[in-house]
Amino acid sequence: MIRIQTECLRPDGPDPPDLFPAPVWSGGAEMLENETVISAVCTYADAEKGLLREGIAAVELPEEFVAVLPEYEEHFGERNRFLWQWCWKILYEEDPAFGFSSVPPACRRDAALVKLFIILATTVTDDVSDRHQNRRLLEVMLQVPFRRDDLQVPGDLKPEEARRVRYLAALFDEIYARVEAAPRWAEFGDLFFFDLVQTWNSFRYAYLINRHPEAISHAENLSYNSHNMTIYICGTVDVLYSPALRKEDLPYLRELVWYGQQMVRIGNWVGTWEREVGEGDYSSGVMSWALAYGLITPADIAAHRASGDDAAFLSYLRDANVEERLMEEWEEDHRRVREISGQIRSVDAAEYIWGLETLMAYFLACRGLI
Repeated sequence: MIRIQTECLRPDGPDPPDLFPAPVWSGGAEMLENETVISAVCTYADAEKGLLREGIAAVELPEEFVAVLPEYEEHFGERNRFLWQWCWKILYEEDPAFGFSSVPPACRRDAALVKLFIILATTVTDDVSDRHQNRRLLEVMLQVPFRRDDLQVPGDLKPEEARRVRYLAALFDEIYARVEAAPRWAEFGDLFFFDLVQTWNSFRYAYLINRHPEAISHAENLSYNSHNMTIYICGTVDVLYSPALRKEDLPYLRELVWYGQQMVRIGNWVGTWEREVGEGDYSSGVMSWALAYGLITPADIAAHRASGDDAAFLSYLRDANVEERLMEEWEEDHRRVREISGQIRSVDAAEYIWGLETLMAYFLACRGLI
C-alpha cells in the first residue's frame, strides 16, 4: 500500500516574501586559521568515524522502503542495508536533513521517500551498466521510467533480467504515485522528467567508458557521470514539494545544485574507487583524473584487467595522490557554491552547503562500507 502525506499546501496566492537573508559564510567555528574546508571535513570524518558509522547502523528504514527490499536483496542485492541506512540518515534523520529548507515539515517524509526510491532505482540500473556491463538489458531498463503505459519486457531476456526490469518498473510506480501528488507537480513536472533523463543518460556513459576506458575524459566524467549521484533530480523533488519556493530562485538553485552534485560525485569517488577497481569498474574520477594528467595510460588499465593485480595498481594511484587532487577540485566547487548562495532567498543556502560538507564527511567516514 502506498501511503502519501496530503498536508502539503498548494502554491496558491501571490509570491511569498523572502524567507531567508543572503547567507553569510563564517568559515566554520571549528576551523583553524587558514585551514581549508576540505581539510576540516577530513579531520572531522577521521575523528568521528566510529560515531558516524554507529549512528548510521542504528537508523530504522521507513516501512514503505523496507517492503521492497526483500526482492532486491534476494535477486539483485549487490548492496547491503548499510547503504540505504546511510542514505536515509542523510535524507531524513540528520538534523537538518540534506535538502532544501523550503520543503515544509508536512512534506519532508514524502519528499525523502521519493528520493530514497530514486536512489534504489538508480542503483539497480547502474549496476547493469558498470558491474555487469550488459548492454541489451541496460537498453531495456533505460526505457522503464518513460514507458509507463506501454512497457513490454522483451521475450529474449533471461528470467533474472526480466525480473530486474519488472522490479525497476515497480519502483517507479512507487516514485510516481508520490511525486505526482506533490504540490508543484503540475507546475514543474517537466523539470523532473528533464533531470531524470540526465540521470539515466549517466548509465549510458558509465557503460561506454567501462567498455572504452581509453575514451575517458575527466571533464566529461564530471559532467555526465555526476548525474548518477541523483543530487540534481533530488533537488527538483524538493522544488516539487516546496509551495513557498520563489521562481526567481530557480536559476541560482540549479546552479548551486550543479556544483553541489559535482562535490558529491567527488566524495563518492574518493569513498568507493578502491572497491570499484576490484570490480573492474573504471568509471571513477580517480581514473579519469589520472588519465587526464598522464599518471596512467589506457595500456595500464588494459594491463590491470589482464593481470587482476589490484594491490599494485591501487598502491600506485595512492602514491600519486590522486585523491588529494580531487579534493582540491571539491574545494573549488565549495567556493563556487558559497558565491552562488548569496542570490537565493527562499531556501537556506548556507544550510544546504552544510549538508554538502556533511555528505563528504559521511563518504570519508564510511569508506569501504558503501
